[in-house]
Amino acid sequence: MGSAASNYNFDESLPKPLASYETRFYGRMTPSSPDGEDLGLKEVFACWHFETTNDQAVHILPEWEQVKVCGLNFDHSWNHKAFDARYQTQLQAYGITESDYNEIVARLNKVLEGFAPFTQDTNIYITEFRRHLTKLNLDFPKSKWELQIHKYASELSSVLFFENVLHSIKVSPIGKPEQAKQVDAKPRPESTDQPV
Repeated sequence: MGSAASNYNFDESLPKPLASYETRFYGRMTPSSPDGEDLGLKEVFACWHFETTNDQAVHILPEWEQVKVCGLNFDHSWNHKAFDARYQTQLQAYGITESDYNEIVARLNKVLEGFAPFTQDTNIYITEFRRHLTKLNLDFPKSKWELQIHKYASELSSVLFFENVLHSIKVSPIGKPEQAKQVDAKPRPESTDQPV
């Protein structure tokens, strides 16, 4: 294990990782801000947006950071170490209260904090995320929890770049509890690479 993993205490009581995850690659593009303004954009390339909550699913995005210095907004960026703590009322339909949500986000943020910037121990932290989401699928049978991994590159020169990694969670309705068991029994792909 790398140095990042030493900052995280593994929960051995979690179930095996069955929850699905998906990796998306965005080349050199950077994510846009929540209000559509490209406040943190440093490049001329087109930018992409995270999926937003709709009738089909709730999307828990990274937290949006605004750093203020002397009353002025100094920096705007997506926080790769924290999910958005704001509760979305649509989660009530899945049996998830605001108190439940606060506890869930706190647990998931510990994984982000322990492994950021996600350049080492990739399989370890993804497996740990999937174990947490599998437990949520069991605890809240009206919902299906999935991890989405977003990767994009920032170029420093023609031969040097940084890979940036952000995460979001998709929570969708699953219907009746007996349907949830059938869905969990089906084999799920390890990952799906989808260029956008």
